[in-house]
Parts: sequence; structure tokens; C-alpha cells
Amino acid sequence: MVDVDGVLIKPRPGGWAVDMESDLGLSPATLAEHFFAMHYSADLGCGKPDLAFFARVGERTGLAPDEMVLIDDKVENVEAAWVAGWRGVLWTGKARLGDVLALA
Repeated sequence: MVDVDGVLIKPRPGGWAVDMESDLGLSPATLAEHFFAMHYSADLGCGKPDLAFFARVGERTGLAPDEMVLIDDKVENVEAAWVAGWRGVLWTGKARLGDVLALA
């Protein structure tokens, strides 16, 4: 699973499964048609970099930590992902997203 600025993406045969964790303040109705599920910090009771966030997303998705990737623009969030057993990549927005995904 890949988290790109709040969007969780899981590659799978035949396509991509997309979940979303967002603190962007966007309407779920606006975004729902693009995602299988949305994970809001308010619903989870925690957010990044809290380790409980990573555990709760794992519980909701059914994925193991080593199946998760966090791509984020905050060092503390990427470091927390590593501690939680996820892969983590710092993305400042300067590199192309496809290049960043290749690193994950």
C-alpha cells in the first residue's frame, strides 16, 4: 500500500485498490467515487505520526505492515512508518510521483 499525501494505494493484480486517509478537509462525497475506503484521523482517533494510526489502518485494510508504503512530505511521519514496519519515502513534491513510487 502506498500513502501519497494522504491517499493510500495498494497495487494488486488487474489494477490498483485505493484507500484514503485525509486531513485535507475535503468532502467525502466529493472523493468517495475515487476510493474503495477513506480513513479519517477523526474516525481513527489518531493521525500520523502516532503509531496507533498505522496499526488502525492495517486493521481496517487487513494488510500486513510490510505491505504498506507511506509517501509523505514530513520526516516524522516517514520515520513513524518505519517504526510501524511500513516502508516510508519522503516526498517533497519536487520529484515526479512515478519516480517516488519506483523507490517504494
